[in-house]
Amino acid sequence: MRILKLTPQTEAMLIANRQGQDRNAYTVAARIVEDVKRRKDTAVDEWTRKLDRVDVRGNKIWVTEREITVATKKVPRDFLRAVRHAAANVRRVAEKQLPREWSLQVESGVSIAQLVRPIESIGCYVPGGRFALFSTMVMTVVPAQVAGVNRIVVVCPGANDALLATAAVLGIKQLARIGGAQAVAALAYGTKRIEPVQKVFRPGNR
Repeated sequence: MRILKLTPQTEAMLIANRQGQDRNAYTVAARIVEDVKRRKDTAVDEWTRKLDRVDVRGNKIWVTEREITVATKKVPRDFLRAVRHAAANVRRVAEKQLPREWSLQVESGVSIAQLVRPIESIGCYVPGGRFALFSTMVMTVVPAQVAGVNRIVVVCPGANDALLATAAVLGIKQLARIGGAQAVAALAYGTKRIEPVQKVFRPGNR
């Protein structure tokens, strides 16, 4: 570990390093996204095998109901109770945040109204690094359910038992074992196996 004294010169160096890393990440991500737009499932499969060392060809891309059931039996009951409790709290907040419909008669014969309708489909990206962040699933899926979104697709590389059990608690039907830029591109542009969604939600990082 290096300890640096924060001087204007050190600050400039650190910011320049960060900007360089961001540019490199953007270049790589853009290449992957363009490849998925062009070659669809083939690109998703190849990038997933290259970056995550996982074979997702064909139906292997989707987590099965049996996998979710088995995982749910493996996790402690206390964990499931905690997930249900967290989901209930998130649901209460989301319900409070719902925009309300209203109408107003501005003058005789002139009325204005606001109609609120949910978008049809969303994608939830759950980071999977060393630990699959099931909390991200709760925080993205539950508000969508409260809003009334019809189709919710979750993607996560390396989904663990905790995340699969959380999917069971939340009633998730579509869970793909992919991540990275290829997963976001598949959600945004669609492939034969993954219908495109209207909006993608995920935590932000490089």
